[in-house]
Amino acid sequence: AIFSNLQSICELNTDLLQSLESRKEDESLGKIFMDIAPVLKFYSVYVNNYDLSLTTLAACRAREDFETFLKRCQEDERLKAGDISSYLIQPVQRIPRYELLLRDLIKNTEKDHPDLENLEAAIGQIALIAQKVNESKSRQEKMSKVLEVQVKKHKEHIQIPLNKSTSDDQLIAALKAELAKGAPARPGARAAPAVIAPSPETDSYPCAEVV
Repeated sequence: AIFSNLQSICELNTDLLQSLESRKEDESLGKIFMDIAPVLKFYSVYVNNYDLSLTTLAACRAREDFETFLKRCQEDERLKAGDISSYLIQPVQRIPRYELLLRDLIKNTEKDHPDLENLEAAIGQIALIAQKVNESKSRQEKMSKVLEVQVKKHKEHIQIPLNKSTSDDQLIAALKAELAKGAPARPGARAAPAVIAPSPETDSYPCAEVV
């Protein structure tokens, strides 16, 4: 839950880096960003999971062995830039930074430059992706509020050990899992609430009536 689909994002950025490094002097820079724009939708999954990522990280850091592991990792020269939290935020900021980069490139590109048209097309695509990512995040936040209400009403259906240290985020995550797999309620309990599963097209949860 901490790293979500970070592996896919790393692979995407590795491809982008290779394209930039192998680019010939007369090759269109705008075309490279146009080609990468459609797969930037992978960031939506990561952005939607970011709040849960921080909550999970905080819970893990309460364990002494995990905190010791993090401190040991920070001794690595490659990780001197900051704490793990400073790395986790970077994918969230990536698409807006691409947009700012392209705007700056366009601002400093001559009007008759052959790549100007491609740069403008690229920023249009990336701005659209950024908008869709923000809309997906907004839907996810609204659905989380619905799930919070369901947690309060249907705690008896959540089949995990509950104690004073069980957080609301853990309950919500557990409820999502229970609803997604359609697990039966405990004997004698009321019928479980309607199933709410993420849409494969949008990576977000569809609207549903709270029962």
